[in-house]
Amino acid sequence: MSNRALLPLVAFAIALGPCVASAQEFSPRWQLSGRGLLSSPLTLRGDSLDADWDILDFADTYINTRFDNALFDDTIGGFALGVRITDQDNPLWPVFVYQVEGAVQSEHVVVQAGRSRRPSLGVMMPTLRDEDLLEYIFPLNPYSVAGLEEDVLFTDLLAVTLRADFRWHAQLFLESLRNTTRTGSPTDPAALDPNSAGVRLFFDELPALARVRFIKHAEVGFLAQRADGDFVPELQDDVMWQAIGSFSANLYPDPVNLLDVRLAGLYQHGVAGEPWMSTTDQWRGRYVSGALALRYLHAPYQLDRFQASVTVAMRQFTDREARAVSVVPNILYRLGQNVDLFLQYIFTYRGGDLASLPESPEQEHRIELAFSYHFSVSLNDTINLPRDLLNADYNYVPVN
Repeated sequence: MSNRALLPLVAFAIALGPCVASAQEFSPRWQLSGRGLLSSPLTLRGDSLDADWDILDFADTYINTRFDNALFDDTIGGFALGVRITDQDNPLWPVFVYQVEGAVQSEHVVVQAGRSRRPSLGVMMPTLRDEDLLEYIFPLNPYSVAGLEEDVLFTDLLAVTLRADFRWHAQLFLESLRNTTRTGSPTDPAALDPNSAGVRLFFDELPALARVRFIKHAEVGFLAQRADGDFVPELQDDVMWQAIGSFSANLYPDPVNLLDVRLAGLYQHGVAGEPWMSTTDQWRGRYVSGALALRYLHAPYQLDRFQASVTVAMRQFTDREARAVSVVPNILYRLGQNVDLFLQYIFTYRGGDLASLPESPEQEHRIELAFSYHFSVSLNDTINLPRDLLNADYNYVPVN
């Protein structure tokens, strides 16, 4: 065959080349998740019950997107990006990028890098917002100059999780908590130097069985932050640390009328005997704290319709006369798919040195009526991920 006769075959091969290459490129599994939260809170503070009514509060509204691909060696690689609206009086207003995370996971190993939710607590209390019990159940950030919730809930991290049968997990992580105490400005960007580390051992029941088994979650963990040099000089130690634990169980594991209990506890070995001038000082204190929640869920035909819960939380400092107690009853009614109405009341009492801080009145009442719209959609759902987007935000590891 002559060279001229080969020209049509060569031209056909060149034209076919991009088609073959594109056939080897797989579109990622794409997920979009979010929550729109609108509320009208009324807050009464102090003995005189000074009133503060916000007609509209849309803080904690967020949107998150995630892309995942099956890799060549039977692992999954993914990237997630998320932003949320902050409180209007927050120095980080209007939005905070709370997640920029890459992850590679196999059946038994997950490696994460980037900004994400702090891997510090596996049980969430049934409250409207995370910060409703921020100082009771979360390890606080001793480097936050303004006491911002974003400095507590999110961090830049490297994490490795080992898991067995998608229930038992061991996690090691290294964090870079936002450190704004060096300059005193809460809007400073986070330094990238590592200043915190931790280890967690936890059990999570499979989501398909979470409503019919007794134990849903159990966890113990240990976290430590640098306290040398200009990190926490008042401590006069090289390390500040916390021991954490949490537990969740179904007291009445009925698919229609579910009754569950949630428990979280924390001890912080922090600064003792130093005077308090701000929120940062008491966040660095030495204390024991925890919360206990009882929740009832009515779900006819496996559709969640009504929820009622009550949560009691306490915080007691061990080196001084200072304590706080909060009681949080609430009810939720689901109007339809993805749409909820929420009514919540929070009573907080602070005693001793805590009540002497200007931002912490002795008594506080907060009544809040909220509208919530939440959703999660996915496209090109060809990958059987061991966790979905909403649960990944709270460090659960479900199986599709």
